[in-house]
Amino acid sequence: MLNKTFLQLFLLVIVIIIPIFFFKSYFIKEKKSTFVKLFLFCSALGIPGLFMIGLNSRISNISISKDIFYTLTTNFSIIFLFLLFLLFNKKNSNFIISAFKKLKKLEIVLLMLFFSFIIYNLDHSMFTANLRGGGFFYKISHFIFNNNLIFFSSFFFGLLTSYLIIKHESNLIYVIILINLMGLNYQVYQKYFEPLFLILIFILYKNFLINNILSSLRNVLYFYLILISYYSVAYINYIYKFSYKLVI
Repeated sequence: MLNKTFLQLFLLVIVIIIPIFFFKSYFIKEKKSTFVKLFLFCSALGIPGLFMIGLNSRISNISISKDIFYTLTTNFSIIFLFLLFLLFNKKNSNFIISAFKKLKKLEIVLLMLFFSFIIYNLDHSMFTANLRGGGFFYKISHFIFNNNLIFFSSFFFGLLTSYLIIKHESNLIYVIILINLMGLNYQVYQKYFEPLFLILIFILYKNFLINNILSSLRNVLYFYLILISYYSVAYINYIYKFSYKLVI
């Protein structure tokens, strides 16, 4: 088991992923001398922030998950939920289906092996009806079937869909990495992802998922209808507390 301090330092280093994304763009488009000046300037501005983080015990002592398998399973299950909001668009769903059909056998085998490795190494005692958090598919899985079948399936489809999208839009890997880093808490709640995940996909850069939604007013209205439907289901659950018995 990795030392907690090491994990915190690792997280502190990794969260520069967004600046790296923008620096890559500047490196490609700007002169090398301009890039070096920009990099040094931004690095200097970041020093006070890093110093303050070290002084603030509430930040430096953030509880981080001790089970990376639990974290990945829950994160990708929740990611799949929000990707579905985008995949209800016909063009996006057709693309995913087409991309899946073009996958090589080796790619499918590697995805299945990774999925099996995570599931095998999970502490399955964590995924009981008393687990805090877990997200939409976890709640549905236990509420309807009292098991983890839907939940684990959503993890696999989250992995698969993320891979297909990143394969076509490589920049999306920054969003996936960032949202996983934000979900390193001891318990993962869906509220950590919404609405940030969709906002990052919408505004970070142009991509085919958003272009297909914004291509017509009808697609935009349909997307809003899906969001409203999701909110309605969540609000009804809040009022009648259908899934509250699943939470400590």
